[in-house]
Amino acid sequence: MPAGARQATLEAVRRMAGAIVHRGPDDEGVYAGERAVIGMRRLSIIDLSGGHQPIANEDETLWVVCNGEIYNFQSVRATLERAGHRFRTGSDVEVLLHLYEEHGDRFLDHVSGMFAVALWDAKRERLILARDRLGIKPLYYTQVDGQLAFASEVKALLTLPSIRAGLNRAGLRDYLGLGQLSLNDWQFVEVRDVPPGPWRNYGDNNNFVIARRQTEQRLAEQTSPKTKTKK
Repeated sequence: MPAGARQATLEAVRRMAGAIVHRGPDDEGVYAGERAVIGMRRLSIIDLSGGHQPIANEDETLWVVCNGEIYNFQSVRATLERAGHRFRTGSDVEVLLHLYEEHGDRFLDHVSGMFAVALWDAKRERLILARDRLGIKPLYYTQVDGQLAFASEVKALLTLPSIRAGLNRAGLRDYLGLGQLSLNDWQFVEVRDVPPGPWRNYGDNNNFVIARRQTEQRLAEQTSPKTKTKK
């Protein structure tokens, strides 16, 4: 990312964070790398002084922000420490980085909680967006001009000059007729919500690739009807 573009993106991310100060009044943090800029507004609950986000791994090739709470982080941390991982903070969020180092794409199989997560892998130049399987914590995204932006509230995305707040008429029809919206028929034409459960990649091909958790794949295999062969 050229220096001018990075500065413009950094300013845009800070405007987005400023639009949702009420979600995180205690702290603000920004990571600005070669290919990604990530901002965070934090409501401090665990590790009040040391849990500043974004959080990096030991060599700062992985960065993570998380809205929510990882319920089993203490037991997960203990397991990771026995495996040789070193932690910088007492934050529950940091376990996500080390789980990704240890288990790769299956890192979320090892946590329980309510969360919306963005993890940036600078080496592989890939972004993982994820929500808890019940979708308790919100996470929205948009793709415009070859770039992706995400936030915990739509109003943050609407600070971007290229985003239109146009009404999604198909989504409105479904809402009025069914009383609910389908997975991606959000109110705004250019804004989508990250679905609960699966996680998504955003790479150089500008496309998302959905990879369901291993536990969900097993459940699907167990409940799918088996084909009978006639003799």
